[in-house]
Amino acid sequence: MSSEDSIYRKLQQHLDKIFPVGFPEASSGVDIRLLKQFFTLKDAKIALHLSNKPEPLDQIRNRIIDAGLSDANLEEILDKLTEKGAILG
Repeated sequence: MSSEDSIYRKLQQHLDKIFPVGFPEASSGVDIRLLKQFFTLKDAKIALHLSNKPEPLDQIRNRIIDAGLSDANLEEILDKLTEKGAILG
């Protein structure tokens, strides 16, 4: 598994935990292909730190920074993900 795919696998596992209906792993790999359609690699790294409830931007920003990720353009990235339907805003 490539390092890029491992980020998407972590995202799949994260979503499987936080969504009431889950997001199960598919042996065919369709789960990873679907995530790649909605999330760039940078988006996926940020989404790993989102919860399943709406939160203030500052709370999300703090988790992103604590994880060692850049918060540059965070609001723009989250808005774009909301517009694509990848996350709820």
